[in-house]
Amino acid sequence: MMASPNMSSQPVMVQPLLDSLVPGFSLVSSLFSHYFHIDVSFYITGLLALAAIGAGLRYSVRAIRDSLSEYLICTAEIRMEDEVYNYVMVGLSVKQLYFK
Repeated sequence: MMASPNMSSQPVMVQPLLDSLVPGFSLVSSLFSHYFHIDVSFYITGLLALAAIGAGLRYSVRAIRDSLSEYLICTAEIRMEDEVYNYVMVGLSVKQLYFK
């Protein structure tokens, strides 16, 4: 029968890496472990995954919004010397007064 690796052995391997990257991590980890009975190194991976997902969503939502606005928003250029310019300006001013 093969011995399965213990789940608690993984944070032991990650602990020196986190301690070298984050100053004071061992102190914070030992305080949380002693007082709250929480192993912080288990939650570090989840927090990093959530941060990566959040960054990916932020980028993709911005890209989707930009592409949708490019295809779904209609624009028109009305110059001051055009006949319809005065009608549009009156319409916009009435609309602004109505929504105030």
